[in-house]
Amino acid sequence: MKRQLRIVLSLLLLVVANESSAQYLLLTKPTSQHSLYFDMDRLFNYNLYEHTRWGAGLRYIYSFDRTPAGRQLWADIYGAYGVNDKRFKFGTAISFKAGGPRQTRVGLNFVDDIEQAASRQLESYTLTNLSANSSYMAIRFSHIQRLALTTESHLAPRFNASASLRYSREEYLFKQMSMVFPQQQSGSHEPQRHFAELSVLLNYNNRAKLSILTGITNLPYSPNGGNTLFLRAIAQYNYVINFANLLDFSIYGQAGVSTTRTPYSRMFDLGGTYGSSFYFSNAFLTLQPAELAANNYLQLCLRLSTSKPLWNLDGYSKPKLYFQANTCWGMLWDGSRLSDATYSDGLTLYAPDKGLMELSGGVTNLLCFNGIYIGFAAAYQIAPSMAGYYRANPADRIAYLSSATLIF
Repeated sequence: MKRQLRIVLSLLLLVVANESSAQYLLLTKPTSQHSLYFDMDRLFNYNLYEHTRWGAGLRYIYSFDRTPAGRQLWADIYGAYGVNDKRFKFGTAISFKAGGPRQTRVGLNFVDDIEQAASRQLESYTLTNLSANSSYMAIRFSHIQRLALTTESHLAPRFNASASLRYSREEYLFKQMSMVFPQQQSGSHEPQRHFAELSVLLNYNNRAKLSILTGITNLPYSPNGGNTLFLRAIAQYNYVINFANLLDFSIYGQAGVSTTRTPYSRMFDLGGTYGSSFYFSNAFLTLQPAELAANNYLQLCLRLSTSKPLWNLDGYSKPKLYFQANTCWGMLWDGSRLSDATYSDGLTLYAPDKGLMELSGGVTNLLCFNGIYIGFAAAYQIAPSMAGYYRANPADRIAYLSSATLIF
């Protein structure tokens, strides 16, 4: 099917954040030894499988030393309901944070939820981010049950590290044009897969990141149908230069490598922002999720934006302009092996081995109210004519998008 001009809208809520990327609303007195927070990120979400997702989450913190930098006991719980699949999901965690400069935290968490299947972004299974309903850019979903032991620590003033040892069971949910849980469908579907994994994330000043994932899984296409060892690594670097407090110029690059038999759900989805959420910064806006896939890839993104809002109307409108040039190259070890990933959604996967460039521009924070930030973007794709994903019609290379997100 030819790609047509599409308009997509996504809404997310924002409240003041506390000590993590999740958004929390304090329900108790700020000076209390017992702190209870309501997780607003759980309240409303949207994705291609559940469509509308309603939920709620709570975080309880007990401070032994009555100081944020001291010893603390954390307990998290959330629940969610998908309107389209009519299923409840939940997650829970408990952790202990030691005092001192390293702020080491160790804990255990469990989730029974859905998860989008592949991503080129760094994984974020941390003690402060339990959600399996993440903003992964993919078109396949899995029902997952995951138990994880996780630790996080500040190894140096600007250097953070985290590691997660986890075991999970996954079942793919897409079948033909319907989206049902496998246990509700007597027909054929992907077999249940088991993953035993070790994930390590190193973060220097939020500028340089390295993610390493290794594990064992029962892949159907592995020799003799047995267990297969896989490895995946992603390196990212982001540097911002300010010019006279007027313009911000950012250089963003990332590279990913994985072994030949890495399962599709642990490979790199180089697709774009269709569906569940938008990631205007550094993302390909003209691509569908799961349209491009790779075992190895390189990406370079140059972005120019205004440092200050063009105007500020009492905080309700404080727009910034941006322009972005995005390039990518990738390679598949064995494209035929991904046939199991395309049977249900009708997509044909390609790797950008001929290269890909996209030019985009837009405005962020044009409207801001009740924690909702609205912006707009337009993008144009440039691809070699010999590339498998080349679109001969120029109109099919254009994307107009509107979004109310926290990220751009």
